[in-house]
Amino acid sequence: MSVRSFGVKLKPIQLIGKAVLSTVLTPYGKRIFFLTSLYMQMRHQHISLIQQNTLQKLNQTLRLARSESALMLAAHAHKVVWPGDLLTRIVEQDKELPIDVRCDAIIDLAPEWLKYGSKDDMSKDIGLLLKEV
Repeated sequence: MSVRSFGVKLKPIQLIGKAVLSTVLTPYGKRIFFLTSLYMQMRHQHISLIQQNTLQKLNQTLRLARSESALMLAAHAHKVVWPGDLLTRIVEQDKELPIDVRCDAIIDLAPEWLKYGSKDDMSKDIGLLLKEV
């Protein structure tokens, strides 16, 4: 089974949202969106539970934006960006795997439209997130 075969069917509004975001986001914006949505999904945060201190911790760790308010859209969209439970398995059940292997698996799972830099750059950022969760 390939990493991308989680069989989630997206709604038309989700497809439109992804098309718009992939067009308008710069690599800097993609980094914010990728890492914030990944962090929120890894922490199993629900929209109603997003707390300012959670985003502050993320922003302090990765220095994503000047203000945590810039992270809110991605924080709310985490379930659209990371559908299914494959990410949860990579993060939680495969903890015995080396961190670089888990980083590579997450990058492979990531939507193409959110890949913001080289694989090495993304791995460094994801490695920091995995240490925080």
